[in-house]
Amino acid sequence: MNVAAYCRVSTDKEDQINRLKAQKKFFTEFTEKNGHNLVRLYADEGISGTKIKNRHEFLRLMKDAQSGLFEMVIVKDISVSHEIP
Repeated sequence: MNVAAYCRVSTDKEDQINRLKAQKKFFTEFTEKNGHNLVRLYADEGISGTKIKNRHEFLRLMKDAQSGLFEMVIVKDISVSHEIP
């Protein structure tokens, strides 16, 4: 199955950058282990989650999803404090 992965960290501090690297590694290993084809890994670095318009990779993910680039999106964990239009 063709899948995409999305990760985000809210600051560009070193510990957050390390967390982003760990998320990317997780997605690569997860898709390989489960026999999926990782089409693209989308990552917003140092971007607040409060405004979607500032999350450029998230917006690209949504556009690519509408284009049918992949069948499934995976995320490591999610917290939602607002509705996505």
